[in-house]
Amino acid sequence: FNIHGLSYTLAGPRKDEVPPSIFYQHSQWKYMKDFLGRTQKLCSKLNQGKLLCKIAMLYPCATFYCTTNQTIDFSFEEAVHDLVEKMLSNQKDFIFIDEDYICNNIANNLASFIEKYPYFVIPSLRHLPRKVADILEQYALLGGNLFILGNLPILFGPNLTSKCQIWENGLKYQVEDVIPLLPGVNITGNGARDIIIQQRLIDNETYTMFFNRAQTAFTGKIDNQDIYLAPSCGTLVSNNNFPQS
Repeated sequence: FNIHGLSYTLAGPRKDEVPPSIFYQHSQWKYMKDFLGRTQKLCSKLNQGKLLCKIAMLYPCATFYCTTNQTIDFSFEEAVHDLVEKMLSNQKDFIFIDEDYICNNIANNLASFIEKYPYFVIPSLRHLPRKVADILEQYALLGGNLFILGNLPILFGPNLTSKCQIWENGLKYQVEDVIPLLPGVNITGNGARDIIIQQRLIDNETYTMFFNRAQTAFTGKIDNQDIYLAPSCGTLVSNNNFPQS
């Protein structure tokens, strides 16, 4: 039972485009107001303060499928998704940054970007714009921690006559396993890989949003403090007031 049904309506012309689902027939429907009220409070809290996340990851939506050979497979996208799963299951919170954002928003503000996101992860890619590579090299030269996983991508220029070549300078930033090199919350216990977190600093207090995606309860430790998380449940706690049972 989820909030997917919120897109449905009986009012106005959209009643024909998005007719109501059967959700309102469920016995739980009468609890939706309370459920949505709680959800609204959680989302409002998670939109406040400062996100305590120091890792940025390139999501190459503009160049994922750059190729002149339409018969090749697109396993590179699968590799990105595998990396996302590995990051989340090891409590390495991150934000996605695409090529356009790097060129238009970061290039002229590298110092402030490094202060906010001192770690930058590049997944295994087939191609990458040369301009993006140049900006990321500058990011590393100014003190940012740049990590390249998998193969070195082929760099291409702004037009079809530009020469393409492997990002040889990226060799110095290649790593086999980036997880031990990244900051994050240390969660231990049987089923720790099913715990996903996000942290925010709100009014000088650290709030942690936990989500236990497993169908079993989790009992373990977060930074050596005991914690209990109910199955298939999200929990927002402040500072070290972690639930114990």
